[in-house]
Amino acid sequence: DLDNDSLQAFYMVQEALDGADEALGLGLGSVNWDAEGLLIKDVGTPVEAGDAVTKAYADAIAAAAGNVPTPDNPGDDTKVLTASGGTFTWQAASSSVITTRGDVVRGDAAGAAERLALGASGTVLTSDGTDAAWANIGTMTTQGDMIRGGASGAAERLPIGANTEILMSDGTDADWVEWSYESGHLHGALLSQDADADHDINVIGFECRDRANSANIIYNGEITKQLDATWAAGDDAGGLSSSLTAPAVDTWYHIFAIIVGGSADVGFDTDVDAANLIADHTATAYRRIGSILTDASANIIDFYMIGDIFLWKVPVQDFSDNNPGTAAVDRVLSTPLGYRISSLVAYSLFDAFTVEATYTYGLIASKDTTDTAASITVHNLTCGTGDGGDDDVGTSVIEVPTNTSSTVRSRVNRSSTNITLKGTTYGWRDNLGRMH
Repeated sequence: DLDNDSLQAFYMVQEALDGADEALGLGLGSVNWDAEGLLIKDVGTPVEAGDAVTKAYADAIAAAAGNVPTPDNPGDDTKVLTASGGTFTWQAASSSVITTRGDVVRGDAAGAAERLALGASGTVLTSDGTDAAWANIGTMTTQGDMIRGGASGAAERLPIGANTEILMSDGTDADWVEWSYESGHLHGALLSQDADADHDINVIGFECRDRANSANIIYNGEITKQLDATWAAGDDAGGLSSSLTAPAVDTWYHIFAIIVGGSADVGFDTDVDAANLIADHTATAYRRIGSILTDASANIIDFYMIGDIFLWKVPVQDFSDNNPGTAAVDRVLSTPLGYRISSLVAYSLFDAFTVEATYTYGLIASKDTTDTAASITVHNLTCGTGDGGDDDVGTSVIEVPTNTSSTVRSRVNRSSTNITLKGTTYGWRDNLGRMH
């Protein structure tokens, strides 16, 4: 009987261990329940926030109004997600499926999603306020073409503008217009004599507004033009207007930036308004950028340019007048004819015998001013010591504007054969039409 009792107890322990193996328990070394990959059945309806739920309960929540359903492949391929009454639904586009790269989705007349096929090459997506559609604006043919609204408001092609043009609005339309420098603008155009110093002028690149304020003249780089050859386009070419035939002696030639055949260039003319270049070579725009003078051999007199100052390499004595008297005298200077410029002249007033113990006064003035006698109160040149010394001289470099005949006025307060007035021109200041 003792053996039977022991065997019976062993069976009971064995059954208990088998039941424990099949029961939901804690994971080994863990405080979490471990179902060991088995399903949990017959879960009740959750009440508390931490209660477990069944699959059916979770599916019902996912399908509730306002939640986004997961598409069921492959049936939902190419469908679009739409909303209606607070519920999201996967549905096919009303026209057809998206078939082509570049297709877009738009709303149809009823507000449902539909496919808008990719437009043709060169068309753009536009709106007429009611619908969106691809519109033909003209073929884009050139790099830089743009799109603007046409007269009816439809999109259209605006071809790229010309060089230096800018896009500008007139309040009604947008278009390319020439960008213009301000009136009188001049930059660059440094002049110098080239290898053939007697006949050739080199001009460093320039940008300027023309005399009529109607066009820009722009030349990049440097250009050399020949005074002793008939004008031809381009660098190292003739520059003299053809009707002038050859350089003349003791003649002023004006250097012009010009436009001929749509291209910027440089030419020489004796006319202050480039009339010969216009008539002979159909120059459509011009702007003076300097002036040169020839000598008795028709060669260019040596000069150099610093900013807007032109200086003779060898100063020119334009007059030496003994006993000039007290009346006004016109003095013609070696400065450009045809333009009002500021002359740079050294004037010397000599008094060879001043025993009278008095001063001699001179006045150099523009012809545009009122003719005024030289005096102790009105003068810009003087000589004498007031003590009766001999051979007194006074010298001063005076900048005076000329008239278009290269002329200024001189006055001396005393008349005597001992008095001599001299003028030596060093150069001139020329703003070349700039606006200041």
